[in-house]
Amino acid sequence: AFRTTLQSVDGLPVQVIAPELKLTLTPIALQSFPEAERYAEALRLTTEDFARPFDLARGPLVRVGLLQLAEDDHVLYVNMHHTITDRWSGAVFEKELVILYQAFAMGQPSPLPELPIQFADYAVWQRERMNSEIYQKELAYWKKKLSGAPFIIDFPTDYPRPPIQNFNGERVYVNYAKSLLDGLKELSRREGVTMFMTLMAAYNILLYRYTRQEDILVSAPIGNRIRPETENIVGYLLNLLILRTDLSGNPTFRELLKQEQEICIGAFAHQELPFGKLVQELKPKQDPSRNPIAQVAFLYLDFPETTSMEFLGLTARHIDIDNGASRFDITLSMTETSEGFTVCLEYITDLFSRDRMERMAKHLEVLLEAIIANPDARISQLPLLSREEERQLRDEWHDTATTFPQTSLMPDLFESHAERQPEATALLWEDERISYGALNHRANQFARHLQSLGVGTEVKVGVLLERSPELVAALLGTLKAGGVYLPLDPQYPRERLGFMMEDAGVSVLITHAGLYEQLPPHQAGIVDLETSRGRIEQEGIENLKLRIDPEQAAYIIYTSGSTGRPKGVVVEHRQLLNTLQAGQAALNFMSDDCMPCLAPFSFDISLFELLIPLITGGRCLLASGREVLDASAASKVLKEATVIHAVPSLMRRLIGLAVENRAEQHARLRQLLVGGDAVPPELIEEMHQAIPSAQVTVLYGPTEAAMVCASSSVAREQKLLHQLVGRPMSNTVIRLLDQQGNLVPVGIDGELCIGGASVARGYLNRLELTAQKFAPDPFSKDASARLYRTGDLGRYLSDGTIIFTGRSDEQVKVRGFRIELGEIESALKEHEGIRECIALTREDTPGDKRLIAYLVAATPEGSTLNTSELRGFLKARVPEYMLPSAFVFLEQLPLTPNGKVDKKALPAPDLERPELETAFVPPETPTEQRLAVIWTGLLGINRVGLFDNYFELGGDSLLATRLASQIRKVFEVELPLKDLFQHPTLAELSAIIEEAVMTQMEEMSDEEVEESLQGGF
Repeated sequence: AFRTTLQSVDGLPVQVIAPELKLTLTPIALQSFPEAERYAEALRLTTEDFARPFDLARGPLVRVGLLQLAEDDHVLYVNMHHTITDRWSGAVFEKELVILYQAFAMGQPSPLPELPIQFADYAVWQRERMNSEIYQKELAYWKKKLSGAPFIIDFPTDYPRPPIQNFNGERVYVNYAKSLLDGLKELSRREGVTMFMTLMAAYNILLYRYTRQEDILVSAPIGNRIRPETENIVGYLLNLLILRTDLSGNPTFRELLKQEQEICIGAFAHQELPFGKLVQELKPKQDPSRNPIAQVAFLYLDFPETTSMEFLGLTARHIDIDNGASRFDITLSMTETSEGFTVCLEYITDLFSRDRMERMAKHLEVLLEAIIANPDARISQLPLLSREEERQLRDEWHDTATTFPQTSLMPDLFESHAERQPEATALLWEDERISYGALNHRANQFARHLQSLGVGTEVKVGVLLERSPELVAALLGTLKAGGVYLPLDPQYPRERLGFMMEDAGVSVLITHAGLYEQLPPHQAGIVDLETSRGRIEQEGIENLKLRIDPEQAAYIIYTSGSTGRPKGVVVEHRQLLNTLQAGQAALNFMSDDCMPCLAPFSFDISLFELLIPLITGGRCLLASGREVLDASAASKVLKEATVIHAVPSLMRRLIGLAVENRAEQHARLRQLLVGGDAVPPELIEEMHQAIPSAQVTVLYGPTEAAMVCASSSVAREQKLLHQLVGRPMSNTVIRLLDQQGNLVPVGIDGELCIGGASVARGYLNRLELTAQKFAPDPFSKDASARLYRTGDLGRYLSDGTIIFTGRSDEQVKVRGFRIELGEIESALKEHEGIRECIALTREDTPGDKRLIAYLVAATPEGSTLNTSELRGFLKARVPEYMLPSAFVFLEQLPLTPNGKVDKKALPAPDLERPELETAFVPPETPTEQRLAVIWTGLLGINRVGLFDNYFELGGDSLLATRLASQIRKVFEVELPLKDLFQHPTLAELSAIIEEAVMTQMEEMSDEEVEESLQGGF
């Protein structure tokens, strides 16, 4: 019967395996299988021969086996290769098998008529049509339909996508109620569409909400049996149609359904072009990690698959077996049953977890119910969340309320420790130890002097000083006097400093004469520490009896601005206090702890590093991030600190030095904090390996949320797959919202929106921007609650932990510095030789993120602009950390079909720098040549000229630490990093190295010199 049923598989070998294989199972064994899995589990245990890969060259392509589970319980196992059969063929096979079984059992001949054509005839006929005009018209249709389409759907995955795709898969089955089926049928009838169209529209909404993608391609398998002769062929006639849906403009479901109707009608009318031919013609970019053109599929069966077949004296039913494979990333199959829908989600297990698929099936059910209830709703407003999930996202994961003492603000907490332990060390600075009492007295003197100059509530005080205890005293004195602290970085360009002072309305400026001279004209009163020191020291040292309102501004931090101008973030005392108290509680910071302050004082995280020790009675080690790049300074930090916070790039440097040094030199180090930028999982692992005794914690928080608002401690055995944000800290909420302000479900990207006690007041003098970025929290019971929309994208894991997944705008972070690319572009466009430009970050070498500027010259002559000139022009307008590593000139910027800059098509920078102003002069001396070899290896270039500048070749301060290490290894001399910054050309640095070598040799004995020379020194 089986061989006869397969008569249309012309000439293909058929193998019948073990036709009388018997399996004896005890009643206990049978009971161990749940009813729904009984047969499938039995088959998995006993039929490895059926599941082995097919050999397409030798066959067989069909395998059959018979298992006997009991006297009246048998399983017929049929395995056909997909190249010779499809789902339609399965229905044909089953129908004919019933007919033939009954005929043969009764001794009658086959009642089946001869087929009008065989599968081989169909193949020949299809091949002939490939060269016909009909196929050319179909090809033209599909080329036009898919022009400019995105051939990748950016579906959020649970695991990193493997570089080479495998098809290991699983299935999740869910049943929907009959009332849902009936409601969708009634909706389809009213709208004059098929159920396929209605469900396809709903599936596209689900994909849109998961991906934020408005142009979506879905693969739809189709039987392709449009002629009567093909209806009873057993063979592979299946084709894949690509259905492209445009979800832009936030249409209603009813509007989208009309579009889906047109899409489906057009696609079905052009269904004969084989999918393989379409791929050949469109030539999508080869990507071995995913299917070409479309990675998700949809299948709808509007008739129930046969659940039982009546043979002569036998009743048979289907056993659905998961074959452990998935042809697409995700395939949604929906089948009508007498009870409603059977929904199957088939997925690749290397990409997705079962939990995600089960949630996705529930989201689809909620979405379909909402569509029935209100088909005129906008697609962005149709709900996905069940009541349980909404309650979890709205309330359960934001139960962070903590009561901290509110009677004292930050200055009061510092004063209390100065009163209790005046002799205890507050600051470590070079070889000095500044006590709490001395620092408090100096801060009080500053505060009184500022008050004499008119500083009071909300009066802005600019502090333009290098890192020192005087800067700390000026900061504390400003807060004690009720003023607003504004840090001004001496490294910033003159124009930027002038803008910040004018925009903030600085009344008093604390500085030194040498730094003051670099400022443009302004109206602020000057406190020159060199000339005012005597007057300040005459002020009283007692604490001021000034009541500061918690809602008073404490400090202003300027951040990069997308419009080309920096913007000032105003943080109040109450917000500063909550962050410090929450941080102290989360990190368990104690009075015997020491934390270095490494961040630039122009960045708010410096306040976190400085003030947490000072409000707990601990110690703060003042050492700049640049200083700590030197091995000697870093060793001091590792030796003194018990807690270290650093951005990822600096943390790599520190733990690298920790590995080089003896373990006892950092024996006191108990906690490593890393944040300020996305933290790669591999860095967490390196931190655990370098200092296994230290607790590793990831911190997250923007300036607008008072420095830090989330944390996550990572256990040594924990295997991370994502970049962490963590969980909200005390009195903080972090909601993940889509573009329309809806809560996003677990596993879906949303914008991180921060609420609670640490959210800043807003932007200084920018009411419109403040209203845009600091919006009411519609999910809070407090009517005054606000949310700051960060622009960061994140995703909830199933336990409520948030991971970082990217940005929704053009803001980036490089080495912990927050940069609005628009500010760099605006500054470059001010140059008369630049017509167009775009700035972005690239990571052509893993772990080495660089800022690159692509330029189109205003005139042909403009393309001869050299790097030195461009860097100098830009350096006068933006801070050094915003200077690109490379400038790349193009004849024009590449564009996508919709007219946007195609960033993926931008070429990698040519680090040979042919545009450098200086002519190439080869290195000559042995020192120059050996140093050139080191540079080429570090910078990834082929040659270095004698007068080439290290920083203009793409070097930066962190790469400079590796350069210093290589110099120490090759030349056996220790050079401070400042020598590299002061002498950045190959010729200058070579001279410094030779001078250091000579100095070292002069201090050696004659025997040591001779030994060194013999060794090639």
